[in-house]
Amino acid sequence: DILVYGVLRPSSGRFWEVEPRFYVGDRITGARAGEITGEEELGRPIRYQPGNQSFERDVADALRLRLDVLAQLINGLAYYDRGDARGYEQARQVFCSAANSLGQTNDDSNGAELLYLFCGHANTHLAWQISETASDEERAKSLLEEGVAAYQNGLEVNPQHIRSRVSLGAALTQIGSPNLGCENGDPGKLEAARKWLEDSRVDPEALSEGLRTGIYLSLGHIYFAKGWCYESATQDLWATAQDYYNRVLAIHQASVDPDHFTAATAHIYLGHLSALVGGLDQAIVDYEQALDLLQQEGDESAIKLATDTAPIILSVYCQAGQADSARERLDELVNGLPNPDDVRNDILSQLNPQVKEACGL
Repeated sequence: DILVYGVLRPSSGRFWEVEPRFYVGDRITGARAGEITGEEELGRPIRYQPGNQSFERDVADALRLRLDVLAQLINGLAYYDRGDARGYEQARQVFCSAANSLGQTNDDSNGAELLYLFCGHANTHLAWQISETASDEERAKSLLEEGVAAYQNGLEVNPQHIRSRVSLGAALTQIGSPNLGCENGDPGKLEAARKWLEDSRVDPEALSEGLRTGIYLSLGHIYFAKGWCYESATQDLWATAQDYYNRVLAIHQASVDPDHFTAATAHIYLGHLSALVGGLDQAIVDYEQALDLLQQEGDESAIKLATDTAPIILSVYCQAGQADSARERLDELVNGLPNPDDVRNDILSQLNPQVKEACGL
């Protein structure tokens, strides 16, 4: 359900401003899109002088362009809302083509930043799905870069578009974050991401729950990587990371529609932080909560995150002398999955042989 309307307010002198808006009442689409739900602006306000026919024609033209944007947005969301690789592929074709066409119509913002925003989203979501299947890492990397370019194009259309700023920071975090071995990271992109996400113009408390969660999780990852891989003030950086991860959990606990996957990710990294400073018992508490949330989520992404982090989690159990718990958790994790023996062997193959032997795995 989409309602299109506008706000008319006095400007300077004899001029007024028309601010087109639309309201999305479809909770399912809004939840998956994560960006358009409730009241949204459609481009920047249009300058208007009552009684001046020239201005009235300009307003009519500007409104037509904005409605063209909205029509393409709705068209693309029909594919985007499927939430699978094919849907994201079709959505990116609609969003990106329309953005490149309508974004060049004039120097004013006609709302095309929304098309660039979802062009970026479709690219990044498709990249994540490809990464999860490890089917084409080069294409996944290329799609992430295309997502960054789309967000940047949206900011050229409307430099004040907060959602584009936040999404650009999140995409740069994804590209720049190293693995736990400090490989394949880019500290320059992480610093650029931090600046976008901590920009004084971005007030997380004024944004939607999903956006706030994304900001805090990305900033947690940035400070974690800085402390682990790139800078010397490790304890201060990790304390900042811990604060951001805890903010994610606070949102999750207060939510009527909690995002278990994101909360689980925060718990996993809090577990890593505790393990790195020798707090093995607290690390296990966080890992246990993460695995419980991922089991509740139960989709392919959740299962992959659980199995990807299982070797680290089992190692911490073993280091803490909890061999029985390690074996129980491994059984719980693989039971019910397709090819459980293959998954078990893959997880165990990544464990340090001495740890594995000491734990009887």
